[in-house]
Amino acid sequence: MNHIIIHTVKQAKRLTITVIGFTILAIGIAMVVLAGPAVVVIPIGLALLATDSSGRKCV
Repeated sequence: MNHIIIHTVKQAKRLTITVIGFTILAIGIAMVVLAGPAVVVIPIGLALLATDSSGRKCV
C-alpha cells in the first residue's frame, strides 16, 4: 500500500512539473509575438521540461 502512495505522489509531481513547464513555454512563445522577454522565458520552460525527463531511460 505504501508503494502505491509513493508511486502516485511521484506521478503527481511529474505531472505538475510538466504542466508548469509547458505553460511557461507557451507564455514564452506568446512573448515572441507580443512584446516581452521571450529569450529569457522560453529557456526556463525548456529547463523545467528537461528536469522532468532527465530520469527516464531510453528504450
